[in-house]
Amino acid sequence: MDDFQGGVCKVSAVLEKPDGIYVRLEELGDWEVSWSYLLEGQDEWRERYGKQPGRPDPDYRPEFND
Repeated sequence: MDDFQGGVCKVSAVLEKPDGIYVRLEELGDWEVSWSYLLEGQDEWRERYGKQPGRPDPDYRPEFND
């Protein structure tokens, strides 16, 4: 249910934690995403999604959700 289709998103908060920096994106609400993870994928996602907005893309199949 937490699947997301990449694209341009707005950072709403930056959080420093013992294991790294995390961000909250307006499009994801209160979920936190590792900043280093986002940086690693930028080139690939920029090519794949261009300037389209990021958005939730939930998958409700039980085998993919706890």
